[in-house]
Amino acid sequence: MNCENLREILAEDPARHNEEFDRHAVSCAACRAYRNRLLRAEELIQRALRFDVNATRDTSAGAGYVPLKRTNWVTLTSGIAAGLLAAVTFWALLGGDPELTYEELAAEVAGHWYNEPESWVESDLPVSRAVLTNVLDGTAEINLAELTNVSYAETCLVAGELIPHLVIQGEQGPYMVLLMPGRMLESPVPLRLPDEGLSGHILPAGPGSIAVLGSGQVTELEQVEASVVSAVNWTI
Repeated sequence: MNCENLREILAEDPARHNEEFDRHAVSCAACRAYRNRLLRAEELIQRALRFDVNATRDTSAGAGYVPLKRTNWVTLTSGIAAGLLAAVTFWALLGGDPELTYEELAAEVAGHWYNEPESWVESDLPVSRAVLTNVLDGTAEINLAELTNVSYAETCLVAGELIPHLVIQGEQGPYMVLLMPGRMLESPVPLRLPDEGLSGHILPAGPGSIAVLGSGQVTELEQVEASVVSAVNWTI
């Protein structure tokens, strides 16, 4: 059986033991990562739905249901909202919205720059290999002989997908790099945050795409983009 067939079986119950999938996963990092995403999504859903139903009744007045207090309504609606959020997260873990236009995708990617200001610092300290491997989660490998200046790595929700968010250091400052496996493009998509002095591109990269955004001049931006594309090896 191929990857697609095995993943369809796995999606029915990712926690159920499947010897055929286990044998396949030994040599297929992409399918291992797919199972891990399914298991994480299931955990999120279970966690979100564990809210106390007893919080919706007032036991101090004796047995039986009584009208909900405002605070209890908040508890109930918060639990429902958490469940809905978990369902959306589950969808996002399996793949985002493929119908985004290039302009919408560029807006989602560029806008993510504002979400993690703590990552946007100049640093000579590289992120550990263990952290980087965990964030890549079987979707890609990075040749650290070519890309030695990765200072930040985190998994982020961007354009409906959980993807690796990296920061690499250039001579003219840091660059945000987003790896988007499966998001195939026909041509580069410009990225611009003129108020912040940032620019870059979402670059086609085989079975995925890579976004690069920073404040460097055109020459360095082109060098950084070329280095990142060369250093990333998709394993999806």
